[in-house]
Amino acid sequence: MKMSIKDNLDKILNNIKTSGDNSAFNENVKLLAVTKFRTNEEIKEVIDYGIKDLGENKVKEFLGKYEYFKGQNINWHFIGHLQRNKVKDIVGKVHLIHSVDSIRLMEEINKQSEKKDIITNILIEFNIGKEENKYGFDESEVEEAFNKSIEFKNINVMGVMCMAPFTKDKDVLVNVFRKLRKIYDNCRNMYNKCDNINLSVISMGMSNDYQVAIDEGSNIVRIGTSIFEGE
Repeated sequence: MKMSIKDNLDKILNNIKTSGDNSAFNENVKLLAVTKFRTNEEIKEVIDYGIKDLGENKVKEFLGKYEYFKGQNINWHFIGHLQRNKVKDIVGKVHLIHSVDSIRLMEEINKQSEKKDIITNILIEFNIGKEENKYGFDESEVEEAFNKSIEFKNINVMGVMCMAPFTKDKDVLVNVFRKLRKIYDNCRNMYNKCDNINLSVISMGMSNDYQVAIDEGSNIVRIGTSIFEGE
């Protein structure tokens, strides 16, 4: 028998708590419910359960859901690859952009935020696994990305993000997550005195690997499939 969304959320939140309690990192882990391809009725169940952080990865789909749920107490996150010509459509509507994968994108977010006289929260995305089909800065570009971000006064760099390879090989996952955590810790030491860098978020882990990510220090896990289809 297929479990309900509520039952799935109960199980996931229990797993998150257990993993967090067992982790060497003292992180308060947030569940980000990924709503791509999901109906408004399914999303409403998640909101009614009490989950307020929702993530979308396509601009058009995000805008439709943003309008449908307007007025509700929701923090929308944009987690997919973002084209520069779409930035103007989401700035001012999203709580956090996870997937800032280039200087040019950072520059455009700053430009559009300046036009609206707002500051946009972002995460810098890294392609730790060096996968050709994934976006993000290389590990060798950490200082370049952060040094450049200091110049942009209408963005607030809140942390870092990565997508691990889709694998059941725990050693591979641990290696990726551990590297991102090291980047996060190093950059907190180096850059947190900068006005627009306030590192508090490390976004890593999805339905297939979130417990490993929490073990390695994640504090936002992006989960969709396990919520809506079960584990």
